[in-house]
Amino acid sequence: MFRSCLGWTLAVAASVSLLAAAAAQAHSGRWGWTTTRAEQMVMADVPMRLPPAEGAILGAELRRQRGAYLRAAMAASEVGDWLAAGMYNNLVLQLASALSKVENGLGVDDVQCSGIGRAVNGRYKHFRCAATSGVIEIPTVASIEREGDREIVTQGPPRLVGPLDAIFEVHVRGKSKLTYRTMG
Repeated sequence: MFRSCLGWTLAVAASVSLLAAAAAQAHSGRWGWTTTRAEQMVMADVPMRLPPAEGAILGAELRRQRGAYLRAAMAASEVGDWLAAGMYNNLVLQLASALSKVENGLGVDDVQCSGIGRAVNGRYKHFRCAATSGVIEIPTVASIEREGDREIVTQGPPRLVGPLDAIFEVHVRGKSKLTYRTMG
């Protein structure tokens, strides 16, 4: 295809200029947001996750508890103790919800964004946003007592994990598209 050194040089120069044009185009797009719009988009699109090691430990604990309460619910329903089976099923659903938040991330409850760089008509292409997440509520059991052939399960106050705090650097990619990275 390219038989001379000049051909290779021209091909490399053309590739570099195309890459430079693509990079410049990413920052010269027409989309920019106000700080209010950036806050709305971060709240809607950015999940906040636990640190990987902490998330793995908590996820394993929640799966173990969910399995134990699911087995207890089945055992209670087999002997006809529908009240205990319902309580155990309720605990299983709450644990599944908490596990989903651990695996998929928590929603952002509060965010404050400030524009970075030059504003054009009050709109920015880059933002630094400080965000606070919601909490994960993990159900607890205060007591399990036997009364005749029935179990009485009393749910205790939930164990709360969070809220999490993070700083995001946000880049506008379109009317409703963004990319972000966690700063801290």
